[in-house]
Amino acid sequence: MMRGSVVALATLLAGVAVDACAHEPPSVGARTPLAARESSCRHAMPACGGDPPRYAEDVRPILERRCFKCHAGDGAAAEEHNFSLIETLRAQKSALASDIGACAMPPSSESPVPNAEAEVLLRWAACDGVAK
Repeated sequence: MMRGSVVALATLLAGVAVDACAHEPPSVGARTPLAARESSCRHAMPACGGDPPRYAEDVRPILERRCFKCHAGDGAAAEEHNFSLIETLRAQKSALASDIGACAMPPSSESPVPNAEAEVLLRWAACDGVAK
């Protein structure tokens, strides 16, 4: 009877393995649900070492690509968080760093911020949001 149980278990596990391999992996750029993204995505807050990222050259271009759709001009969140205004961005740098660090922004309907860009934003926030 023990042998039958082992064979049944092995058959079941083989079926699960085949089923798991039968599904195609998500394509590059596929949207990941926010809960899954947040659980697998974390960016540690770096220290402000070396030359800090420059707002005009390093930070603003990332914000324009990733954030201004909602957080500038007529965007849905611009009234509360207008990141096109450096004063607003500097005042909310902790919230920005928290959301980027936890991968809570941008929303799951948008592509996540790539690691290199997230690090620039986080370093800028860690360096007190210098405006250079």
